[in-house]
Amino acid sequence: MLIIRMILFMKIALRKIVLPLLILALFLSGCDVAPGNANIANLDRQIKKVSDHIYSISVDGIYENSQVDLSLLDQAKSAALVSQQNLNSQYEVGEIDQGTQNEGIAKSFSLLHFIWMEEYEAAWAFKNSDRLLKLQNEFVDFENMAEIEQWAKERNLKNQELVLQDILSKSIRAGNLAQEIDQNNKNLAQLKSQIEAMTPELEPGEYNAKVSEYNNLVDSNQNSVIEYNDIISEYSPAIIYQSFLDLIQIDLIFPNQTELNLSQNEIG
Repeated sequence: MLIIRMILFMKIALRKIVLPLLILALFLSGCDVAPGNANIANLDRQIKKVSDHIYSISVDGIYENSQVDLSLLDQAKSAALVSQQNLNSQYEVGEIDQGTQNEGIAKSFSLLHFIWMEEYEAAWAFKNSDRLLKLQNEFVDFENMAEIEQWAKERNLKNQELVLQDILSKSIRAGNLAQEIDQNNKNLAQLKSQIEAMTPELEPGEYNAKVSEYNNLVDSNQNSVIEYNDIISEYSPAIIYQSFLDLIQIDLIFPNQTELNLSQNEIG
């Protein structure tokens, strides 16, 4: 039996398949965090916290983003970032070797991108540009760490990072456009009511001005709708989530599993 990750996104339900809870519980019962380095141990704790949470919200093998505790993920993210920064400092002064540094980066890299994937869906569901921008800034700051940049370059991950960066930038733009279109539609409805309440013969100047304002806003709104549709048609839901998954080593989050498969079905 596989646990299925259900995602509602742009009228598509995407499913992420992970190992069943029983298998994970049995595996973790004999898998304690690494004792050798406090920062590696903390990364292991944050990974376990996140994976345990994902399994705890699964019902009949399925969990949804709406059930994810984003505050728990945010705490894990903050702790992981501190541990990675500490590891960077330790490596710089020679307190840890390259192998320990690479182990830490692999774990923080996968954990953070898994968390950002969940945060992305929650932000996009409400077209929340502020939350998307915060996510993008965190992503860019992390990727721009010299140690992370070198590690990713050595593993040929830079192109995938650029794709995800483009997705985040365009998602922010789409979020802004969605808010703009919503406000435009409200303004158009208000203008239409005002025009219908006017008598053109008695107040031709005001009437013509309102009609002109209405027509101009229709044109502007149509351009915004076209741009919005162009953005969301460029990246399908499957491509967006695969772009996150390309930067996640799944078995570091869910032991005994090497990939998080996506399936999709139309819901409307």
